[in-house]
Amino acid sequence: GDQQQYFITPPEKGKAQPLRIWVISDFGQTSSAQNPRRLETVGTWQKFNKGDTHANFVLSLGDQTEDDAVYQLQHDFFNTMENVVVNTPLYTTIGNHDNHDSIYNYLRTFTLPSQAEAGGAPSGTEKYYSFDYSNVHVVVLCSEIYDEAGMAAQAEWLKKDLEQNRSEWLIACLHQPFHSGGYHPSDGNKSNQERKEAYLSILFKYGVDLVLQGHNHIYERSYMVHDLTGKAMEVSAVNKIDTASGREDETGPYRKKEGYSGKGTVFVTCASGGVVNVAKNFVHYPIFPVYYNEKKLEGSLVIDVNKNKMDVNFICDELNEKGSHIWDHFSITKN
Repeated sequence: GDQQQYFITPPEKGKAQPLRIWVISDFGQTSSAQNPRRLETVGTWQKFNKGDTHANFVLSLGDQTEDDAVYQLQHDFFNTMENVVVNTPLYTTIGNHDNHDSIYNYLRTFTLPSQAEAGGAPSGTEKYYSFDYSNVHVVVLCSEIYDEAGMAAQAEWLKKDLEQNRSEWLIACLHQPFHSGGYHPSDGNKSNQERKEAYLSILFKYGVDLVLQGHNHIYERSYMVHDLTGKAMEVSAVNKIDTASGREDETGPYRKKEGYSGKGTVFVTCASGGVVNVAKNFVHYPIFPVYYNEKKLEGSLVIDVNKNKMDVNFICDELNEKGSHIWDHFSITKN
């Protein structure tokens, strides 16, 4: 099929080739009773991917378990993901539910490139790390570090990593979102503000294109912003790069300067692939033109990168009013 161009061996360092990334979040949280819903998310991805479960790699945005138990990892996460991970590299993020029991079983289970085995700068810890694939650089941050020294160490590594990065695209992942009005609204959250000041300012400085967030079990997607390190409710004109839809079939894609330091970032809160919680205290932040806060709207993201173009689709397990699993889509181009 025409998607086979994505399913090839990793390219040589620095060589751009088309790639497809599958993104899930909060996929192991709650009990085994939710496994049918997790399998539905895998099935929707397989249908979108023309019958194949393989991507170039999978990003899991945290909460691979309910409380860092081996049984949960095996029966709820790996069993439902079996057809995917059998032939696709998996990169995970630490969530607050994985952060039980000193993250013991999480760190014992997942093998992650702490020594820059896949590119980037060595972090020396599997709690946070980076890697390269084609012309994309991915940084995976740990939102579950709260002590001052630990946050400073992660920030120092992030700055060093991005100073040496020359990939055309930069994607950042973390569990607890920098900006989200979902189940746990980010504005006014003390530890969240500390993370923004520690990490988000660095990401903006080095031209992060896409920030992938979990935790809130809803779907939100921002327009293109820059330097928004304060409250999302207080977004100002200087933060707004492009407030249109970013859709090729509407106002056109978001556009950035070519290279690795252009201004303009899109934030996405990825819906849960297992259980969606209706956020009773949901706040619609103005930076999010697209958001879904409803039950049963589990889903995942598909990111396609081909040279200077990135396409992002939110595929929901439910069909929308148009009879499609694609509930949101946008593109970014670099000229």
